[in-house]
Amino acid sequence: MTFAIKKSAGGQYIQDLFGWDEQLQLGRHKDRFSQENTNLIVQNDTVVGWISVLDHGDHTKIDELYVLPEFQCKGIGTAVLQEVINHVKLLNVPLRLRVLGINRDGIRLYERLGFAKQHEDGPFLYMELNLLKKETAEDS
Repeated sequence: MTFAIKKSAGGQYIQDLFGWDEQLQLGRHKDRFSQENTNLIVQNDTVVGWISVLDHGDHTKIDELYVLPEFQCKGIGTAVLQEVINHVKLLNVPLRLRVLGINRDGIRLYERLGFAKQHEDGPFLYMELNLLKKETAEDS
């Protein structure tokens, strides 16, 4: 199910950049996918996407996020990301992600939520939301 969602939500970007090789993409998905870090996104008893979040100690990374095209632009991605942001605020670490640079809708969503571009590497754009609490003299 997760591979089908990934293909539907992000396959066109992969196709446009690299060409779609079904076996290669399925193999990569199997190598990277981890149930323990993945949560299905469910709306009205329907699975509409999934997100994978990894804790690296000094930062948290949104590893993958997919919402089926027919459920995009309905506030679902925003709500899911806001839940992650609220959780990561408690950890007091930055929240990072990598997105394909041609995914303009995704980039706009991340920027709207406060993510800033850090750098580019080939087709990928790396972004970060700095959630670190600043200590003040009153906190000491």
